[in-house]
Amino acid sequence: MKQCTGILLVFCFFTIGLHAQVTNLQVNGSSSPFTLTSGDSLSWSYDLSNGGTSIGEVWVDVNTNGAIDPQTDIRMFYFPITDGVSDGDNGPGDMDGQVNGAISVGPLPLGLAPAQYIMKFTENNIGQTITGTVAPLSSPLRTISGKVTPPAGSNADNIIITMERDNQIPGVFFWNAITDVNGDFTVETNADTVGPWRLKISTDQNPFPAAIITPQSYEFYITGNMTGKDFVVTNAAAKVVGLLKKEDGSPAPFASVNLGYPIINSGYFSYYADTDANGLFQFGIETSRLTGQEWTLDAYLRSSETTENYIDALLTLNPINVGDSIYKVLTLYDADATITGKVSFSGNSTNIQQITIVAWTDSTQSLAFNNTTNGNYTLNVSSKILANNVFGINLPQGYDQITLHNVAPGTTNADLNYLLTDVKDHTSNLPESFSLSQNFPNPFNPSTIISYSLPKSGYTTLKVFNILGNEVATLVNEDKAAGQYNVKFDASNLPSGIYFYKIQSGSFVETKKMILLK
Repeated sequence: MKQCTGILLVFCFFTIGLHAQVTNLQVNGSSSPFTLTSGDSLSWSYDLSNGGTSIGEVWVDVNTNGAIDPQTDIRMFYFPITDGVSDGDNGPGDMDGQVNGAISVGPLPLGLAPAQYIMKFTENNIGQTITGTVAPLSSPLRTISGKVTPPAGSNADNIIITMERDNQIPGVFFWNAITDVNGDFTVETNADTVGPWRLKISTDQNPFPAAIITPQSYEFYITGNMTGKDFVVTNAAAKVVGLLKKEDGSPAPFASVNLGYPIINSGYFSYYADTDANGLFQFGIETSRLTGQEWTLDAYLRSSETTENYIDALLTLNPINVGDSIYKVLTLYDADATITGKVSFSGNSTNIQQITIVAWTDSTQSLAFNNTTNGNYTLNVSSKILANNVFGINLPQGYDQITLHNVAPGTTNADLNYLLTDVKDHTSNLPESFSLSQNFPNPFNPSTIISYSLPKSGYTTLKVFNILGNEVATLVNEDKAAGQYNVKFDASNLPSGIYFYKIQSGSFVETKKMILLK
């Protein structure tokens, strides 16, 4: 099961056959109402059209009447499952992996909040529901509690709080809680506490889109009962909302969208959000961030639909002012063409350093890395975008920047030969000083490139730490010769969040921040 914003379940825009529908729904092996305790395993199965796509929904039955009432009940999860596709999006996939007209999911250990629930699965809007009850743990071993303070005039009750971790760790996928009328919540867990955990207001059921949530999340290891995990929600000074769609005009649900800007000598600041089932995204901006700068709005689909299928969407926004409410439409074009070429440095096209190659337009962006043996690279682009600007970033020190303008899809000789800016000053091609560059891309998912320079040889370490200061990766730990280096950091097995990378070589020490956004 892929990790995404938070957990299980829901949505799809494609159906096969006018009369396709979900039948024979069972939860935990029975068609009767289910009963389980928080932390128990949950499984479900049903029939649908051969190769069809279904929509799964999990509702909290707030009024406990056994029927879905959108005005009072809470849709906690919403996700698509396609027959034979085991790689889920925003939830689990069909775990038997076979195109056989049957969906099978689980068992999945889930820390659902104690409540009455309704599970609904449909194909072509026709399907079945099963009700059930999740009972509280009789003797919880750990509790994590806090309070949500909503904006003035908003309700504090029935807000979903989610505590999740990397799904590569065996055990319960997540725990959650529901706030009471005062905004208070308590997450109760069993002995399965291996972390780190990330606590946040659920992005699947956030009742405050385009508001400011402070903090956005907490990341921690569970060492005992924990209190004071409070969230304060305030109205934004300005808003950016919009729609993310695919080239065919259909919405792009559950995609990642970033709104940010570079900070001189400090990297990059970014808000992040996920599109909902209709492709809608919303951002709220604090007054302190409205300082007259341009903003970049970009979007990409998660790893289940990578940039090999769609080109990242990109827009540049003019300075945003207090009171602005901006609406934008972003388009994810099909990646149906390529641009290929070769990277070389001063004519040498063998055993070269890896850099990042970018195909950029005013509405799209595609990234690739060159082969370090022969310099070859391949950029996935769209045939609908007739001209791309192609250039490299994270260049070795001393080399001129090159931009190839108006490169058409299908071009096969978009070669980039970088020359030294000043051959006399850089004949040795050695850096003049120690440096640690901001990683790129940032935010990233799931990998990024970290570049650093060493003017002299020495024992060098490059390590990555989580927000609690725990080391999560060692990228370099050896004697290094003087030179410019690029290191790829793959965070596939780490949860979303803020991380720090630190280099030490001799007396030189520097640390920078990066954001993993899955």
